Amino acid sequence: MDVFKILNNNTDGLTDEEKVFAEQFNYVLREKIMNELVGYEISELINNLESDKELFEEKIENIFINGKKGYKDMPTKTLIDIYLSKMNEGDFISLIESISSI
Repeated sequence: MDVFKILNNNTDGLTDEEKVFAEQFNYVLREKIMNELVGYEISELINNLESDKELFEEKIENIFINGKKGYKDMPTKTLIDIYLSKMNEGDFISLIESISSI
């Protein structure tokens, strides 16, 4: 199985069993990434509020002015890129390992 094809929801050439696994894996991966990113963003905002009110206000202002595209509508590849930009590869590996029970 080509992991990158699966991450892009391309299940062409997979057996029915592999398609079910790929779709389930992709769904669980997306949910876990979104949950961790939301937790990270909330924690970062709270830390900014406590330590740097001006930076907190800038971030909130930016959200109101420019909007914030929801993680739900982003491709899995984009979610992974955002995740890796905020976390580290070790966290990502742990996240993948936590899905291995599918």
